[in-house]
Amino acid sequence: MVKYLCSVTRDEEPSTYSGVSGGGLICLTIDSGLYDIALYLIQRFPNLATEKNEDGYCALEMMAQHPSAFPSGTKLTSWHCLIYSFLDVKRVIKEKLMHKQASALVKCMCTQISLMSSTEILRKFRDSSILQNATRFGIVELVVESVQTFPDLLSLELNNNHTILEEAIIYRQEKIFNLICGIIGNVKKFACLSDESNNTILHLAAKLAHSNRLHSVSSAPLQMQRELQWFKEVENITFQRHRQKKNNDGMTGRDLFTEQHKELMEKAEKCMKDTANTCMVVATLITTIVFAAALKVPGGTVSDTDSNGNGTPIFLSYNSFMVFAVADAFALFFSITSVLMFFSILTSRYAEDDFLYSLPNKMIIGLSTLFLSIATTIVAFGGALSIVLGRRWTWVPVFITLVACVPVILFSYLQFQLLIEVVHSTYGPSIFRRHSQRMQWSC
Repeated sequence: MVKYLCSVTRDEEPSTYSGVSGGGLICLTIDSGLYDIALYLIQRFPNLATEKNEDGYCALEMMAQHPSAFPSGTKLTSWHCLIYSFLDVKRVIKEKLMHKQASALVKCMCTQISLMSSTEILRKFRDSSILQNATRFGIVELVVESVQTFPDLLSLELNNNHTILEEAIIYRQEKIFNLICGIIGNVKKFACLSDESNNTILHLAAKLAHSNRLHSVSSAPLQMQRELQWFKEVENITFQRHRQKKNNDGMTGRDLFTEQHKELMEKAEKCMKDTANTCMVVATLITTIVFAAALKVPGGTVSDTDSNGNGTPIFLSYNSFMVFAVADAFALFFSITSVLMFFSILTSRYAEDDFLYSLPNKMIIGLSTLFLSIATTIVAFGGALSIVLGRRWTWVPVFITLVACVPVILFSYLQFQLLIEVVHSTYGPSIFRRHSQRMQWSC
């Protein structure tokens, strides 16, 4: 209906598409998610790209407040990303079309704004919250288009006296951080700059992230790790002489990091200890069970003894006995290793830098060996049942073994996701890729 009304409105009525009336129309169209109509209007009436509504907002500023309209602002799972990239499924095709329309709309608006003088362009971006909101919400497409069209925006101080790079650090937007660092190249020249409180970019990285970005990571230890990764990355692009620079409160970047993350440190330590305590109890129980099973083998031993005085297992020649023995031994080794790892976590010093690699490594080894100990214990249980019941009821051991797999599956469902997250956060692809100057963004 809106598109039809726009098509039948005569060009001779300029008041409809100019001034506050035109700005209100284009802003309301964008705010309603009608990006195809907004694109049609700006292509037909280019002046709408710079008109403001009664609240002083322009079209590009409204786009900066709608991160879900762009691929970078839409959080998709790996499966959804696969569908989004390769398959035309009805459930995602509408969203993909919206993303294309929004990107085309931003490009069209930037093209129209580029016709203004350099002074007017810089004033427009400095006096508005376009880049500030785009950076805050992580709308990479809008920042890329703006910077490619107006390269001077890289060093422009926005209305909050911060550059795009500083805003990316404050709001923990790694994609925009990578983009700016890739374009600038020698980004260290920005490290010596400071604001009115004498804070450098290292001080900005030392401050606690905003809650919406902090909680994008599932648990407190991983949140602490992510904060450390950000601080270390910004520290790497800071000259050595500026790392000890103090702000107006007399604090260096490291001092500010310690103060700002004190509460998060306590939560991370408590979470890590609670997880280690719980898992260590399970690992200890498995150790006790499999050790007792090794001393009292299924079927017992023959009364005759060998030259060393040891009894010979009755079912020693059975293949299922070998499965039982090997699985029981591995279960014992894995469970003991798990106990040692979780005990090491409980007795750690819990320094800040420990959350970067030391503690995650111990948690990875502990959870992995615990999972393997549970799995091999089930295998040993199945081998023992096959020895005892296999000759009479061949189907019973198979059925009971399948049922016994439920704990393994349940553990995988409850804890394996945590293991995957820790491994990916510690050893997965880094969120920082400053070497690339031209980056292609996808989900």
